[in-house]
Amino acid sequence: MAAASVVAALIGGTLGGIVAQRHEGRRWTRDQRMKAYVDLIESYASVYQQHASFDSDGRRGQPDWTDWTRSLAVVYVVAESGVANQARMIDAAMYRMHIHATEKLIPADAWIALREPLEREVLVFVNAARAELGSRGEPLPALWGRQADHPTS
Repeated sequence: MAAASVVAALIGGTLGGIVAQRHEGRRWTRDQRMKAYVDLIESYASVYQQHASFDSDGRRGQPDWTDWTRSLAVVYVVAESGVANQARMIDAAMYRMHIHATEKLIPADAWIALREPLEREVLVFVNAARAELGSRGEPLPALWGRQADHPTS
């Protein structure tokens, strides 16, 4: 009877350790993904702001792609396939906006048309990342709380 108790305790301790190790591993992975996704969104915001701003001479800002490229690579390494592929879609949309953004001021309706595809891809990424990280609730319907743009008003 005593031997059975010792064996049961050893088995219970071993199984408990395995379960705890798995849980810690999943938590570590989730934390790494969350950090990578936050970093990607921060880099996106920086590059976008550089595209949208003008210097004192009226020239459009030229983004520094270093942080964007690094954060994108980290997402590729840690994310599940769906989120990693969506990050690539953001990169493609960002590049399309970049090559079409001239150095001069672009009329509001043209700027909105340039940024909308990019913002759609970012929204899909955010919702995919939220789902992967286990966020509860419905997907976000929009990125921003602002009302739809009205270039003529």
